[in-house]
Amino acid sequence: MLNKWLFTTLFLVLVMTACSERLRPIGCWEDQFQAVYKFKPQGVVTKKIKGELRPRYRGNWEMVDGNRFVLELSDQAPEKYTIVSVSKNQMTIKFDGDREFTWSKTSCL
Repeated sequence: MLNKWLFTTLFLVLVMTACSERLRPIGCWEDQFQAVYKFKPQGVVTKKIKGELRPRYRGNWEMVDGNRFVLELSDQAPEKYTIVSVSKNQMTIKFDGDREFTWSKTSCL
């Protein structure tokens, strides 16, 4: 009986961790204006305009409410985004509750 309970608990923890991890925007994403955001797991983000050698802006990001993240860069006030869906190559997000954008996964070079 204890083994069954332990297995069920471990399984639920693994599933919940995998699902929550999937909604995190880790890696590099290109927005609709050709800016590339590099999200690091530690909560650090950089923003680079495509074609530039170095990131222009630095800041922080934080997941809140499971599918929402707050992005705070040095060039702007904090902004809250809602992740609508994430796939291997695309992330659809909402900004200000109604404006929807699709960001594409890109190389972090």
